[in-house]
Amino acid sequence: MTPLKTRLRLAFVAICAAAAFATPAFAGSIEEFPTGWRLQNYNGAYVVVFFTGASDCTMGSIRMTGTADDVNRFWSTVLAAKLANRKLGVIYSGGGSSCVVDSFYIQS
Repeated sequence: MTPLKTRLRLAFVAICAAAAFATPAFAGSIEEFPTGWRLQNYNGAYVVVFFTGASDCTMGSIRMTGTADDVNRFWSTVLAAKLANRKLGVIYSGGGSSCVVDSFYIQS
């Protein structure tokens, strides 16, 4: 094999490896009315929402972690969506019992 072919193959392998590690583990998103969701707080460190439409997550559970302000903002947004009868959107990563909220929004 020529040195040029060897370098090209190594460059290709390096690019593929970098792309594999740089791509986020996107599992899915949901957009639904949160009326049947159960919020559960765990020692103020994080909140888990059960019974969402996230079918690839165990019991539809999605964990919200982050700063206390982030967790409080999520909790408030879920309650506001319930009270206003609005859909809530959640983008999450992971799967099984490791689904984590990446982003969330309330429909206007």
